[in-house]
Amino acid sequence: MKLGRNDKCWCDSGKKYKKCHLDRDKMPEISRGDVHGHTNKIKNVKYCSVPDSLKNGCNKHMIKAHTISKSSSLKSIAINSHVMGTKHHYDAISKNSGILKLESIGINSASTFTGFCAVHDRDLFSPIENEIFIPTKKNCFLLSYRPVCREVYAKRNSNETANFLRNFDKGKNYIEQRALQTALSVYQEGIENSIKDLKILKDKMDAILSTDSFDNMDHFVIELNEIPQINASGSILPTFDFDGNRLQTLTERTVSTVIFNSIYSGENGYFIFSWLKDDEIIVRKFIESLSNKDDIADRLVAFLFSYCENVFCSPNWWNDLPIDRQEDINARIMEGLPGFKPTDSKTLSTTLHGYGAFTVKQSYYL
Repeated sequence: MKLGRNDKCWCDSGKKYKKCHLDRDKMPEISRGDVHGHTNKIKNVKYCSVPDSLKNGCNKHMIKAHTISKSSSLKSIAINSHVMGTKHHYDAISKNSGILKLESIGINSASTFTGFCAVHDRDLFSPIENEIFIPTKKNCFLLSYRPVCREVYAKRNSNETANFLRNFDKGKNYIEQRALQTALSVYQEGIENSIKDLKILKDKMDAILSTDSFDNMDHFVIELNEIPQINASGSILPTFDFDGNRLQTLTERTVSTVIFNSIYSGENGYFIFSWLKDDEIIVRKFIESLSNKDDIADRLVAFLFSYCENVFCSPNWWNDLPIDRQEDINARIMEGLPGFKPTDSKTLSTTLHGYGAFTVKQSYYL
């Protein structure tokens, strides 16, 4: 259908055609300078993630907060102050032809985001940063609160990036424009739905933090025999369990979230799943499908690299892995990204063995 200059553009941007896609095929393509400008804009997003009831204690100094402790967890696996992780910025992805790979990252940069002021990052998380970690309801809550704040921060930035990527069809023909805009619409719809779900989760966690009602969350604690060779922090909406059985669909009115952390406390290693009591039914099924397995440790490795971006491992451990294990992990890192195999029910029900990242001492509900 031919559009008039003042009609709404076909890409659903809400703009008039003349202000959006008219003659876009004749426009200059996005430059590397434009990309770096957007990257710098995203890097400069700074705010404190604490609930409104605590905002009066904020100072103006927003810092690079670690979602994984640098002093205990990251230092425990670092070689020359570096760990292995994935870099998601434009230069790294461009260098690797669109493939995400594990690369050396300094521990000062690993797992950071400017989502807390200096006062709250210091005072709020002191019990899990400045003391030997003991799995209590409060400590496990604090451990789970940071990755949720980071997820909210990251998803908002992803939404901004999706808007920016819509300009990448400049200089392209109509068919290419249509393909890009359609793919980005689907991608952005997923981000916006995630933001809504995360807001509901964070609002409930903010209420717990504001009222010290830590019993409103439950946890599954896996104690490890030694330093975990993989540190991670994140959250997912589990659609399948570890046996490949469907747990929920993301189109449901309410969805359940599980938060996870792999840490070293200076004395003990832990892998901890956390969830709201409202999410008990779904998450318990997810946990129980893992807890009855003999190969829990290997399934945790598969889980982290399939579902977590905020994951870092020991360079020595990675370099000593057999090639088939490295290839499996590399494939898992790319799962679900555009152009690659989407995450499905087989992701956690079929996994290789002998990763050697964890050995389990005991596990229990808290």
